[in-house]
Amino acid sequence: MFFSQLEKHQTNLAVVDQQESFTYSQLAKCCDDFYQHIRPSSSIQQKKLYVLKCGNDVGSLIAYLTVLRAGHSAIIINRHSSKNTLQHLVNTFEPEAIIDGKNWQYPDIDFPATTSGSLKIHTDLAILLSTSGSTGSAKHVALSYENLNQNAVSICQYLPIQIKDKTLCSLPMFYSYGLSVINSHLSKGACCVLTEASPMNREYWQILEDEKINSIAGVPYTYEILLRLRLTNKALPHLRYFTQAGGKLDKDKVLSLANYASEQDKQFFIMYGQTEATARMSYLNPANCLNKPNSIGRAIPGGQFSLVDEKGKKIDSAHNKGELVYSGANVMMGYVSLSRDLAFQKGKQENLLYTGDIGYFDEDGDFYITGRKSRFLKLFGNRVSLDRLEQMMLEQGVNVYACGNDQGLVLAVDKKSSDEVIEEQQLKSKLSKMLAIHHSAIHVMLLDELPINDNGKKDYQSVMQSFKTIGH
Repeated sequence: MFFSQLEKHQTNLAVVDQQESFTYSQLAKCCDDFYQHIRPSSSIQQKKLYVLKCGNDVGSLIAYLTVLRAGHSAIIINRHSSKNTLQHLVNTFEPEAIIDGKNWQYPDIDFPATTSGSLKIHTDLAILLSTSGSTGSAKHVALSYENLNQNAVSICQYLPIQIKDKTLCSLPMFYSYGLSVINSHLSKGACCVLTEASPMNREYWQILEDEKINSIAGVPYTYEILLRLRLTNKALPHLRYFTQAGGKLDKDKVLSLANYASEQDKQFFIMYGQTEATARMSYLNPANCLNKPNSIGRAIPGGQFSLVDEKGKKIDSAHNKGELVYSGANVMMGYVSLSRDLAFQKGKQENLLYTGDIGYFDEDGDFYITGRKSRFLKLFGNRVSLDRLEQMMLEQGVNVYACGNDQGLVLAVDKKSSDEVIEEQQLKSKLSKMLAIHHSAIHVMLLDELPINDNGKKDYQSVMQSFKTIGH
């Protein structure tokens, strides 16, 4: 596995951050030195669970790799998580300790009398990552060592990662997409340049130039900023390819990026994934970006897609919509919510993931996502697709987040997305006619900027919190 075989890449540069850099041999040595705290696990009784507070830096990477190499497990979280979040994790999962980078931290947290040394933890369990649905309900996804390794191997088979490459790791390490960028490059023996700088910072662009970065990864928000800052006017001679996942990017932006890639002899990869599948499930061949900008492409090497209708029957015909189902060795062990779940006494689930996404495939076998199974409201007897509503508003030049419950529709509107002044009552009246629902069930919030979460995704939970009294 990639984390246990760092030494085989020897003098290749492995990682760089603002403070330090290490070859693969040096990185392995740092992990060995940290071993004195994370002792090897040879049985389920000895296996321990740690909370890793991670930033995009060498210290966080060393802690992560050391836990994996030692055969233990980790909950990977944002370094800036609140004390309340930490205390909740400790109370819920009873970890052995909290680690911040290469340091052991006990920041006013009350640990239980029993620690994870007495917990029953499944031998295969590697990490827990938090994920939240469109309503913001958080779950912890359990990923095995095999999940991490197989997804890294698959990614290396379709992305043109070369052993001498340098990739810019600006997505958070505690986010499955960001972590997969690190895992796949370590698997290949390439170099990870770690930073928390965003494209809005001069440091981001300086790193691209100084480190001669060969690839970048981003979510839709990342590319919205990059396009706003005129990425398509920059040559960036060392940049060979760039990838996008973490949500659907607008068609016009896909076309702009695809044209830029074509003109500059680069490659643009659109990808699709979920934390439940470790990270990646599909990619679109860069040659198809211009003629299929809305497609997520096909399953990654080793994976497979199918569609099922509402009765669970397989759909075999093109352009017929159904729920997207994925199978592959990168599918999670399952969800956990309490420390007793860590043992997985019922066994690991089948390598099958019902994604909750609705879509179809075309005559070529390329897949398309049209919305979420759960992203629907039923208001006054009318079924409202929130994803379709967002798309309809965007087609009219207005950027919105649509959410809510069966008592009301909540719409957060970017005031700056339209050339015209947006008036709340006028918009409510328009939506009332468009959706055939009473205006009293429509709640509009005009914002200077729509909220995003730590992963750069749409923060529906934040929007809903502003309307938490709906239905009461």
